[in-house]
Amino acid sequence: MLKPIHYIALVACISLQSVRANAQTSLGEKVITADAGLSLVGGAMDVIIGSDEEIDLDTNNNFFEINNSTISGGRALVLSFDYGLSDRWSIGGFVSTQRRHGSTDFTYQNTDSQLMTEQVDFNLRRNTFGFTTKIHYGKSPRADLYSGARMGVLFWNKTIESTSGQFDVFDNLLQTRPIFSLTVFGVRFYPTEQIGLNFELNLGAPNIIGLGAVVRIP
Repeated sequence: MLKPIHYIALVACISLQSVRANAQTSLGEKVITADAGLSLVGGAMDVIIGSDEEIDLDTNNNFFEINNSTISGGRALVLSFDYGLSDRWSIGGFVSTQRRHGSTDFTYQNTDSQLMTEQVDFNLRRNTFGFTTKIHYGKSPRADLYSGARMGVLFWNKTIESTSGQFDVFDNLLQTRPIFSLTVFGVRFYPTEQIGLNFELNLGAPNIIGLGAVVRIP
C-alpha cells in the first residue's frame, strides 16, 4: 500500500499533467465516495488510553486510576454522495463510523474509601451523518479539485463491561453533538471515465485525512 505522502504526490503529479478539458462536476452528475482515514478522536484515544503509563484522573469528584490499558480499532470510514448543481457547485450527504475497543485495569474508591481494582472491557463506535456542499475548480480531464464544508450530527454507541458502575472515563467524550468541518482541499483522480481515486484534507470530524475510491455516474 502507498504511504499517504506518496499517494498525495502521485495524485498531484498526474493532475498537473492533465490540462485538456474540465473534470469538474456537471449538472446532474452523481458521485459516490468511500474513504478510510485518520481522525483526531481516534488518535487521542490511542495515545491516552493506550499509554503504558499509569493515569490518575478525577471525574465527577471520584478519584481513580487506569493502567495496563489496551486499545485498538480501525480507520474512520466515510461514505458520501454528491450531486452536481453546476460545473462549479455540488451538494450531498455523508455517513461515517469508527470503532475503538479494548480493556483497562480500573482502580477506584468504594463507598468505604477502600481502593478496588477491576478489569473494564469497552467497545465504542463513533458515528456521524450530515450534509455537504462543495465548490469545484481547476481544469483537468482527469482530476476534480474541490473544497467545501460538512454539517451534521455526531453520536456514539458504547458497551462498557464494568461491575462497579464507577467507570466514567468516556462520559465527557461520548456525547451527541452537532459538527461543522471544512474540507480544505480534495481531489478526485479518474483513470477511467467513471472509476477514480480520492484524497481529502479536512478540519474537523469525522476525519482529517481521507483516502479512498469514487464512482462517477453521469
